[in-house]
Amino acid sequence: MAKRDQLRTTGVLASLVALGAAALWWSNRQVPDIVRDERRARVFSALRRDQIQRVEVDRGIERFTCRKDGARWMVELNGVATEADETEVERMLTEAEYAQPTRALGPLDAAQRRQFGLDAPRARVILHEANSSVSMRFTLGADVRDERAVYAEYDGRGFVLARSVADAFLVRARDLRSRNIVEVEVDRVTRIELRRAESTVVLAKQGSVWRLEDNERVGRAAIESLLGDLRELRATRFVEDNADDAAVARYGLATPRATMTVARAGRPSLVIRYGAPCPEHPDEVAARRDDSRVIACVARTSFDNATRPIEQLRDPQVLFARADEVERIVLHSPSGEVSARRSADSWRLEGVTGDADADSVQQWLDALSALRIESRLPEAEAAPRGLAPATSWIEVTRTGVEGRERLEVGARDADHVYVRREGERSVLALSTASETTLFVDAARFRAQGVIRDVADELRALVTESSDFRDEVTRSAGRWSLLHPSTGDADPLLMRAIAERIASLDAQRWVSLAPRPEHGLDRPRARLIARFEGDGAPVADAGADASARVREYEIAIGAAVTGGGAYARIVGREGVFVLAQSAIDELLQPHVDREVLAIERDQVQRVECQQRGQPRFVLRREASGWRVEGGGSFDRARVEALLDALASVRAPRVFGYGPAPATASLGEQSIALTLGAGDASTRIVRLVLGREFAGAPSGVYARVDDTDATLSVSEEVSRAIRACAP
Repeated sequence: MAKRDQLRTTGVLASLVALGAAALWWSNRQVPDIVRDERRARVFSALRRDQIQRVEVDRGIERFTCRKDGARWMVELNGVATEADETEVERMLTEAEYAQPTRALGPLDAAQRRQFGLDAPRARVILHEANSSVSMRFTLGADVRDERAVYAEYDGRGFVLARSVADAFLVRARDLRSRNIVEVEVDRVTRIELRRAESTVVLAKQGSVWRLEDNERVGRAAIESLLGDLRELRATRFVEDNADDAAVARYGLATPRATMTVARAGRPSLVIRYGAPCPEHPDEVAARRDDSRVIACVARTSFDNATRPIEQLRDPQVLFARADEVERIVLHSPSGEVSARRSADSWRLEGVTGDADADSVQQWLDALSALRIESRLPEAEAAPRGLAPATSWIEVTRTGVEGRERLEVGARDADHVYVRREGERSVLALSTASETTLFVDAARFRAQGVIRDVADELRALVTESSDFRDEVTRSAGRWSLLHPSTGDADPLLMRAIAERIASLDAQRWVSLAPRPEHGLDRPRARLIARFEGDGAPVADAGADASARVREYEIAIGAAVTGGGAYARIVGREGVFVLAQSAIDELLQPHVDREVLAIERDQVQRVECQQRGQPRFVLRREASGWRVEGGGSFDRARVEALLDALASVRAPRVFGYGPAPATASLGEQSIALTLGAGDASTRIVRLVLGREFAGAPSGVYARVDDTDATLSVSEEVSRAIRACAP
């Protein structure tokens, strides 16, 4: 019976061994070959950094231990334990875990140990795992000549390791101590007092916003810099561990240049004192926490934060919330109130019908966030600036964060627009450019698309401005000018205008209803565009966009500071800013800009005239050219002239009717006789004036049968000027 039990036990043990072997085999199968090979190549292949609980380093001149205490590392020297710098300890363990030899030296004898500096090593290191005896021992010897490497010994074998491994362990205990002077949970900070020689400034947290004693808001950048120091103010070096009164005075800490007192919810207050610049390190200052006798040097930026003038602490921006934090907007004016609420990636209007365009809302929020304060006025200026009380305001609410901001909007004058943040006394003066962001209604949240139609379905266009009025129509694919004269309209220009009108965009929306300053009661220009056809597949830019016949009347009013003009679609709600590029394209005569289009072989006679000089006439004879009343003329010169005149297009059109006096027409002219002397013969005459500047520059010109002043390029003018004996 006993023998049977013994056999049974032996079988169970054998099974467990087999299972363990299978598990080990399976575990190895789960690790990629490249990882297993890399591990085998390491010196300490069995080391697992997360299992190490204690590191002993004996450098001869000192012996210290790093041990893990819960989640922290402590460094012990001569029985005194201080918190260790976790980064430095982790660097030790990482260098050990991943140490790969540059070359392996094999088993070492006594002579080799002396040769490699391993008989009296620079450091003896012992790594202990949790719940284990000694994990592993290794020693670090001399540097390898002409290499950034060091000799090391582990388990009786020699190796050459990268210098970084030695650098991690050849440190002093004090180099491993934590450099954190303070490490604060900043969410607990409720009050910061900054005392300097000339003043004391107090910052207090109210909800999610920090304010000064006069209740004015502290800027995000300023408070984040201060809290960043408190989150982890680190020493660049320690200069005294047990400073006496003389040392405290020597480092300027007996009478600090600045003192920061920090109150924390549920925690004791702490005090940071800043003293004199650190010797030989002018970019650092001496500091100590509370009444500690430990003096450290810290970056001067921390001292600069603590001594920042109060004016630099005040929030220079009108809006505290970041654009991506805002979940609701309220616009209030004497005429009513409208709001927009974020829903996922879209915005929904409340108080008016329709949805808001997400891009338009984002652009407005970005503009509001960018507004900066130019100056501050005392509370007594509130009433004269339209802020006691304000009749208009903008209110934003942040997502998931306590914080509602109301910006009261007051009057505007030639220099500034005046606002006040709710709960604050100061009147804030902003640049006049902020007017377009502050005085808005629900129209500002509309999509930029004003008209969405089909360019090929534009059939007629009437354009009126202070300079001209013309009418064009399209039939059988051809554009014709009906007024002020008849003829061809320029097909290239009409194509560009049709595309512009069919996809007309607002630079921005201004208001739902016109105001006197928009200049739309008596617009300076208007266009009436008629489209016929099936229309656009969507009607988001006008309810009539899918009707068979669609007509849009665009009224253009006063100019806008910064470019563009106020505009509206007559019969629709809303005023928008039309870009200057669109105005320049739309408000130009539509007369055909093709000044000349000739077949060179059809030209029989060329008549050139320069002001103050006799006429010069050339006639074609057989295959050559002769001067009228004279001999033959260089054919190559005539061919070059005709090449320049074969296709001439006007860069600009200046208007219908008589030419302006400034054009000085008649400086030169050229008349071309085309045909073979029969009924089809015709004469084309081009008269040029003076040059004009601009973009593009050129020369004033008129062509027969076209009642408009056009232009030609300077190259064409030079070619005609060259038509001389």
